[in-house]
Parts: sequence; structure tokens; C-alpha cells
Amino acid sequence: MRIYIKSAASVSPYQFDGNDLLMEVIQRNERFSCIEPDFDKLLDSSMTRRWSRIMKMGITAALEAVNRAGNPEIDAIITGTGYGYTEDTIKFLSRMTNPEDRGMNPTAFIQSTYNTISSLIALTLKNQCYNNTFVHSGFSFESALEDAMLLLKSGEAANVLIGGLDELTDQVFELLQRIEKTNIRSGLSGKINNQVEKAGYGEGSSFFVLSDKPDNNLPIELSEFRTFYLPSEKELADYFNEVSEKENPGLILTGENSAFSNDQSYKGLYGKSEKIKLRYKNFCGDFPTASGFGLWLAVKILTDENNTDLFKTNSILIYNCFADRYHSFISLKRKE
Repeated sequence: MRIYIKSAASVSPYQFDGNDLLMEVIQRNERFSCIEPDFDKLLDSSMTRRWSRIMKMGITAALEAVNRAGNPEIDAIITGTGYGYTEDTIKFLSRMTNPEDRGMNPTAFIQSTYNTISSLIALTLKNQCYNNTFVHSGFSFESALEDAMLLLKSGEAANVLIGGLDELTDQVFELLQRIEKTNIRSGLSGKINNQVEKAGYGEGSSFFVLSDKPDNNLPIELSEFRTFYLPSEKELADYFNEVSEKENPGLILTGENSAFSNDQSYKGLYGKSEKIKLRYKNFCGDFPTASGFGLWLAVKILTDENNTDLFKTNSILIYNCFADRYHSFISLKRKE
């Protein structure tokens, strides 16, 4: 059975909506911050005044994906997040551990749970169907995608809304920097040209409507999907060669993030490949559900009429690696 992508929407360090596919992002250094749309124009401000930033980004991308799909009846809502909703979690824990602050507000606690966004989407759409959230680190978005595919292939759903989202707060960014420095000192990261290569950390929210039937306006087929956890070099190479021969992608989107230890798997695979490659994390940074942004970018490239001739293709392979442990391959084809 074939799986199709009916729509895609994203709030990310890349532009939220526009025509210039490869525009500059806000930040290209160690931290990538989302370009936020005008939430007051998109959402009811009377409802959102207590919502955190990640909640607004999540619900905006989700509703936009449903709208672009033609507002079909959604049979399942599935989300994935690696970090969770850290702004509310930190806010709640800070108050809880402050002996001088006895006025505990339950809002931050309620909004710190991992299923907040999927529940909020269901309430907004008045949807009482299947609702699930995955918190599987670097496989959070992939787990949501796999769950959606199983529902569609079993006939339990015809249209599934899936998404991946993570936020990069100041506290999380500082923690990631400390971890990176520790890894460098312990020799887990490498030095290239006598300079330590640093990863760029990011955030974002990407949502899609998947269906078992093609859409004439967006004829994108999800033709291949596979994950590997701590694979050997041979396993990766064998599968990469297999999927490259089978799908014949005109473009490969890679999840390289400039961290020495993370990028070695890419170099091992691409050394002999002459396919055109584009590092999608140059536009969003690295985070557990960055593969969701990669999928959104692939859909954008396949459907954008303003695209340059360099990226004119009907087939794209996305290869993501997170934390040198979680590896995933997603292949898309545009049906003419």
C-alpha cells in the first residue's frame, strides 16, 4: 500500500511562508531561532494568552497543514518531541524549588506534559479520534511517522496529522553547550584544521497530513522509510546503496551538523556518491525532531515552481543522524 503526503507546514528558523526557497536564516552560528509568524493574526489571542511559545508554533503549523490539505476529516493526531516543552517545565520546576515562592500556578505544570500539543490540536479541531505522542529522543518524529503509516496501511485511518516539534530555550542551549564542551575534553569530538567543529543547535515545528490516497495538488509519495539504531558502517552502507539504486534520488538531503563525531557516518556513505547533496540543518540547526524539517524542505523542493534548476528533481532521499545513534532514511517521489 502506498502512502502520500497531502500537505506540509512548518514554523522554523527558515521562513514560515514565502517564495524564496533558499533564503538566509536568522542565525547560522551555534543557535538557530525560529522565525515566528504573527500569532495574533493566526490564532485567537483570547485563547493563546497563557500558551507558551512552543504551543503557539505547534498549533500554528498543525492547523496550517490541515488547512492546506483541504480540511479533511482527521482520523488520527500523532506528534513527536525529543526535548518536550521545556519553557513550561523549567518555569514550573523553578517555582517549585524556590522556597520564597509559595504561589504555585498549575498552568505551567499542565502545559509541561509531552502530549500538550496533540491534545490541544484535538480540542481545537474538536477531534475525538486516535491521539498519541512519542518521546523517543532522536526517533521521536520517526516513531510518529511509523505509527501513522501503520494506521493507514491497516485501514484504521484515511487521513493522519503528524508532527515533530522541539524548542530551544536559553537553559537547554546552555546545557547543550556544556555537554559539547565535556565531549570535546573527553575526546568524543574531533578537531579539524586545529579548530573544534561546533554543532548548531536549533528548534522548530513541522506538521503533515498523510493519506492512503494521492492528492492532485500535492502528488508526493512517501516511497521508502527505514530507521537504524547504532548500526554498523556496513549496515548503513548496504542500505544506502540499496535505497539509492531503488529510488534513484536526484537530491540527497543530509542531516550533517558540523559535529565531528556525528558527521562521520555521512562521510563514509557519500564518499563515492555523485548525487547532489544539501545540508538541511544549515537552515534549522540540530534537534531531536529536525528530520521533520528535512521532510518539510523535501516537499517544498519537490513542489516549489520557483525552485532553481539545481534542485529540479522528482525524487529526494533524506538521511538523518542524531547524536551519532539514531539514523533514519526517508524517500519521497513526486508523481507527474
